[in-house]
Amino acid sequence: IACPHALGLAIPLVTARSTSLGAKNGLLIRNRNALEAAKKIDSILMDKTGTLTEGAFKVHTVESLTKEYSEEQILAYFAALERTSTHPLAVGILTKAEAEKVTIPVATETKNMPGIGLSGKINQEEISIVTAVYLEKMGIVYDKKHFEELASLGNSISYLVRKGEAVGLIAQGDKIKSGAKAMIAALIADGIEPVMVTGDNAASAEMVANQLGINQVYAGLMPEDKEKIVKDYQKNKKFLSMFVIV
Repeated sequence: IACPHALGLAIPLVTARSTSLGAKNGLLIRNRNALEAAKKIDSILMDKTGTLTEGAFKVHTVESLTKEYSEEQILAYFAALERTSTHPLAVGILTKAEAEKVTIPVATETKNMPGIGLSGKINQEEISIVTAVYLEKMGIVYDKKHFEELASLGNSISYLVRKGEAVGLIAQGDKIKSGAKAMIAALIADGIEPVMVTGDNAASAEMVANQLGINQVYAGLMPEDKEKIVKDYQKNKKFLSMFVIV
């Protein structure tokens, strides 16, 4: 015979304990009912940078795309804008600038552009750091073949834009997390489909996905694109869980 009072206490205590253990292991559960529904999960969507990879970028290439600036100046301009950012790409750029001991100019009126990059003023000129997707959208000319060559090596590529012209680029690489491959294999073994959704370029995303065994990849996304994909999965799949490895 089960005592209703005992069950009334035991179930919330077990749920609270499970939530606490999850938090200690980097899993944030916003709705405790998710624990009950976890057995129904058939797909898991995850970001790439900082989730499947370390998020510790290292600059591999700094290039000037105009005779007006040297590579050192391009790096300095990137660093000037990134000084106010905590994004992993910014950390890699600032680390490179410090190592090269470049003189970093002062950037003012810096502002973040979600899913694109950031902008600000240097020497009273509007300068932006953007993605290749943004260049395409705005019709800004760039060397697509060279972009693909750099991206195929697993690089995340950022462009420096001034007066509607791409004047420089920086390509950075990241490492896959040590436990990511085993985690993906475990999900697949349990019949759960891993899905990558990332704002990074397709070539870099595919490279990571191929190494980890992820078949479904959505790349070059804006924040609103990710939101739409999540809603589509929630509508068409039985159940969906979003999570991040920390």
